[in-house]
Amino acid sequence: YYGEDNNYPGYLLRCYNRSAKHNAIVNQKAAYIYGKGFDGDNVIVNQEGETFGDVVKKLILDFIIFGGLSPEIIPSKDKSKIFLRHIDFSRIRSDKYNEAFFYSEQWAKCYGDNPDKYFPLDRNTIKNGDYDFTEYAPFTVNGKGKQLFYYKSYRPNLDTYPLPDYVGAMGYIELDYQIMNYWYN
Repeated sequence: YYGEDNNYPGYLLRCYNRSAKHNAIVNQKAAYIYGKGFDGDNVIVNQEGETFGDVVKKLILDFIIFGGLSPEIIPSKDKSKIFLRHIDFSRIRSDKYNEAFFYSEQWAKCYGDNPDKYFPLDRNTIKNGDYDFTEYAPFTVNGKGKQLFYYKSYRPNLDTYPLPDYVGAMGYIELDYQIMNYWYN
């Protein structure tokens, strides 16, 4: 599980979307990292028509918010080219050793009308086939099929999933939203 309810990325996204200060800091940091771009950032890199620059901007934002990124690497049949597609890091789960990756839009389902309450889907739900996910192999140079380049920032004593570099400020980020909500009410 990625967090107690298997939805720690959802929590990070809610904090990003609720706190105006946090949102502004993350967006500005992403803009500074990308800067003015680079040579070749207008090359089309996937079937959706996205450019290399489009994909890199999304990966930068994922890395800042989650502490990791996970583009899909798609080799051409003759292996002369590779295509790159952004995969939303919040929708990726991994096995314990980062040897298999799973993509789903439903790692946590809303409980009732309250989007802040989630329950994890258990392994029985996955085994029964009620759960829709795509499995990816880790990227290797000679790999075939769907591959995922899974990168996470290093933090001592963390194995499977990353933490963002602002994790120590989460209390203040939540407080920012609560203060805004208090004044709004």
